[in-house]
Amino acid sequence: MFETRFPKEGLISRCPFCLAASNRWPTVGTTIIFLTGLDIGHAGKVVVDRPENRRGDRFAVRMPNDRNIVTRSVMPFHDLYLDVNEFSLPTWMPPLSIEDTAHVHDGMLRYLVGTAASRSRRVHKEAIQSLIATCWWRRLPLDGNDIWPMLAAHGVRESARSLLIQYFEFGLDLLRNLNGRRAIKRKRMPAFSENIYLSKAQRELRYKILGHD
Repeated sequence: MFETRFPKEGLISRCPFCLAASNRWPTVGTTIIFLTGLDIGHAGKVVVDRPENRRGDRFAVRMPNDRNIVTRSVMPFHDLYLDVNEFSLPTWMPPLSIEDTAHVHDGMLRYLVGTAASRSRRVHKEAIQSLIATCWWRRLPLDGNDIWPMLAAHGVRESARSLLIQYFEFGLDLLRNLNGRRAIKRKRMPAFSENIYLSKAQRELRYKILGHD
């Protein structure tokens, strides 16, 4: 489950994930792009659901490759999606796939929640561990300078830059040295250039199951 809270600075910076979390119920006819889940990076149109399927906690979407009788249920308080007319790619996004960026963004939000209204170095040092752990576990080839623009776009003060970069790089290096899981260099790519990072075998299997990458 992704963190659903978002800072107002994220909205000002036109962060797709923050915008998605703040605008939950699209109207029929809206085309939305998915930012999480199996359809991540793909767009579908909101349609009127069949009466027997209608529930107050979800709505129906038809994807381009679906037959006219097929719809997919989307839960507004579980899935992350955005009106395609609201979507744009900020220059501060880290150089990752959409899926990896979604996880990094989630780790960053946990840091922001953990440091709300606190200027204590100890609090910030402890809270940044959520972001460090995300990057380590997903084996992301990032350093502090890759992460900082996203933090700044979500309201972190410029005065904290050097310290947070230091904490992030020290913690990530420590985890890698003690536990392995070195970064996968191929995961570094132009921001949002791929929906999901997949090896060749994974891509072939996903295409066989879903009909798309």
